[in-house]
Amino acid sequence: AVVDVAIEKNAAASPFDLPVRSLDDVFQFGDALDRVHIQGTVTYYRPGTALYLQQGKQGIFVQSTQQTPLAVGSQVDVVGYPALGQYSPKLEDAVFRARARAVAETPLPVSASGLIRYTEGFAFAPYDSMLIATQGTLIEDVVRSNDELLILRDGSTIFRARLPRMFGVQGLALGSVLGITGVCSPTTDDNHEVRSVEILLRSPADLRLLRHAPWW
Repeated sequence: AVVDVAIEKNAAASPFDLPVRSLDDVFQFGDALDRVHIQGTVTYYRPGTALYLQQGKQGIFVQSTQQTPLAVGSQVDVVGYPALGQYSPKLEDAVFRARARAVAETPLPVSASGLIRYTEGFAFAPYDSMLIATQGTLIEDVVRSNDELLILRDGSTIFRARLPRMFGVQGLALGSVLGITGVCSPTTDDNHEVRSVEILLRSPADLRLLRHAPWW
């Protein structure tokens, strides 16, 4: 039997031939079942797992199994499928390619108290997926099998900074005041409401000792 097949849209010869779209388009879930092509600056990268991409004052989490070497700061093309993330839209099953040499992205300076804000009783994370710089006093250092978790306090605000275990920085004295640079990653409850924020560190260079712990 002859089956009539109607081609509604021709596939691009290369995924990178798709038109470049803004992060606003991704956040609105346009053509959610189709891949989208975006560009931006890499602010965080774990080969074979994920990267974070920044475009102006917006950032996005991208899941990818690709293991191509890629420097933080690289300008890249990314093609992937929009999906609902834990807190905000993300791209999954993505592929990427570098398009320009690495240029360091300038972190946005913020106070720890501003990592979570409230409007009409609802919490939100204004710096979701953005590269930021903040500071806090180290109150706990938890070394785990895959990462090291630094618990910090700034005034009444408690937050966490996470560093891959391979970079271990054990030995930081509790009570030290640290400068922190990394990507803001909110954690949510079952209703997708923000409960806490982690700062994802890329390397020990994202930590600066601002003041030694008191000796007493």
